[in-house]
Amino acid sequence: MFAIYKKMCYNNFINTHTMKKKTSKTLSTYVHPGSVSLALLTAFLVISVLVPAPAKQGSALAAAPTPSLLERLMGRMHGAATSVSSEEALKLLEQRAALMKHSTTVFLMQDGIEVARAEVKMQDHPTWIKIDSSDRPTLVFNRNEVRNGVLEIVGTRIAAPTNCSIGSVVKDAYGITRTDTKCIAKEGLTFDESKAIESLAFALLQNTPEVIVELIPTGGDIDASLIGMSFPDVLGVGTSNFKGSPWGRAKNVHKAIEEKINGVVVPAGETLSFNKLLGPRVTQGNGWAMALGIFEGGELRMTPGGGICQTSTTVYRAVLNAGLPVAVQRNHSLFVHYYEVGGVGLDATVFYDHQDLKFVNDTGHPILIQAEVVGDDVTVAFHGTSDGRTATLNGPFVVGHDGGQLVNGRAIRPNEIVWTRTVTKLDGTTNTEQLVSRYKAVPNYVRKDILKAAETVTTTQNPL
Repeated sequence: MFAIYKKMCYNNFINTHTMKKKTSKTLSTYVHPGSVSLALLTAFLVISVLVPAPAKQGSALAAAPTPSLLERLMGRMHGAATSVSSEEALKLLEQRAALMKHSTTVFLMQDGIEVARAEVKMQDHPTWIKIDSSDRPTLVFNRNEVRNGVLEIVGTRIAAPTNCSIGSVVKDAYGITRTDTKCIAKEGLTFDESKAIESLAFALLQNTPEVIVELIPTGGDIDASLIGMSFPDVLGVGTSNFKGSPWGRAKNVHKAIEEKINGVVVPAGETLSFNKLLGPRVTQGNGWAMALGIFEGGELRMTPGGGICQTSTTVYRAVLNAGLPVAVQRNHSLFVHYYEVGGVGLDATVFYDHQDLKFVNDTGHPILIQAEVVGDDVTVAFHGTSDGRTATLNGPFVVGHDGGQLVNGRAIRPNEIVWTRTVTKLDGTTNTEQLVSRYKAVPNYVRKDILKAAETVTTTQNPL
């Protein structure tokens, strides 16, 4: 009987093909009234046996499936609740052939800005379409296949968050608490997976030219459960750039960040000393390279550890942005161009046994410092538990753009760069302090750049 049935199917295919020429139709006329509507088709994504793709050339019937393909299709639908004729089976294959011609462009957007894009053609993803024969056979999207495709399309074009696990902590000979791992929790981009799947499926169904996937900035998780701590929030971040540094200076920056700063835990209520964090004396014997350093009176000399101040400056900026109290800090006597990026005028000089940087952890919870160097960029992030405070930095202010700032009752001088920091607590109380960096001289190009930036902001806020 099955052999006769196969022969009948084949004859029906031949007669239908020779007697009537099929023309292409839009996909909207293909969906059977008893199946899912166009608007809901994207939500009707179930697992089933996949239908092989037809030939890519000619019309839907000119590129006709071979009898064996029709036979296989009829065989799959033989167990359906409603019997299916070979003509209906051919119509489904026509629908599939038409859908294979559809395409769309996926735009990955973050806050209205395009991050990346990708063209998606159905002909490149034949397994995304299948036939559901549970009731009246109809074309549906294969959710698992579309999901895998979305993850590949989006995942290869964005950086996902990076997580970090901490197994233990130890206190070194200088009283500094350090973790056993150097992993870095990094913010990345995520997206609503279900929404992206449905949006892409619907766009391909309607053959719309584009679909938007919104990207969401998401912080990396830090698992510190094994040490009985938690660091759920990013309290503050500091950045700087040391592009153009000679080899010795660059080596010292890497050593300080990777060996001394990253992974340090500041217990609640403690004051952290940057010099203690560095450990034993800064000498060549302890692995520090020779590079230029600034000495009293503004003299430049080669010294072991030259460039460490790049890292103390970056830590200082993280402290300011976290709203933490600064106990000890001093800017360099000479203006250093390496500290322009990330906060010009916000720098912190350190020198063993002479000048330190100290800050207090008054959050009531431990703080984990994570630091890294990527290319010429230095980043220091403070992770902890937020008590609701916020910190706002305003500046830089210089001669010609003083923002109404007075230093000790007088105007800003040409060798000064001024900022203000306002820390607002959860109860609404505020504290504003003035941060004044005084150098031997501030280069003219620096003041001009600050004035130009200020004019740009003013023009943007007050357009003509």
